[in-house]
Amino acid sequence: METEMETEGPQKITRHIEAAIFSHRKRVRGLIFDESELKQEYMGKKKDREAAEADLGHLLDQIESEPPLFDLSGQQASETHSSDEWETFPLDDLDGLSPNICKHLAAAPQPIETVGELSIWMRKNGDSWAQDITGIGDNARQQIEDALELFWANL
Repeated sequence: METEMETEGPQKITRHIEAAIFSHRKRVRGLIFDESELKQEYMGKKKDREAAEADLGHLLDQIESEPPLFDLSGQQASETHSSDEWETFPLDDLDGLSPNICKHLAAAPQPIETVGELSIWMRKNGDSWAQDITGIGDNARQQIEDALELFWANL
């Protein structure tokens, strides 16, 4: 006949295994829930990224479809405008341009005193147009570009 100890051993092992199974099933359910939440968060982030990419594409399309602020294509300035009055417009008269900046432009290696002269200089030197002009740093460059943008908008 089996003793109480012999019958209790297998039951103890069985209860231990059942507890471990229960614990692991609970852990798996928790991980499945976590995975589901992460998938939802991923899908939301993916949609946000796709929307941001679409917005960026629309902005880039607008830039490409609008005429450039400065004609850097090599065309003569008079080819892009019906009147050449802007070419002789004094930089001193530009709204938003300080007299100090005008002084630095006039002292450039090739004196720049009109919108036409500045346009030619910018077209000739491309993005680095301000580098060779003493006294024209990033802030002055931005002020010049803003003043020209305002000038062209009001032309």
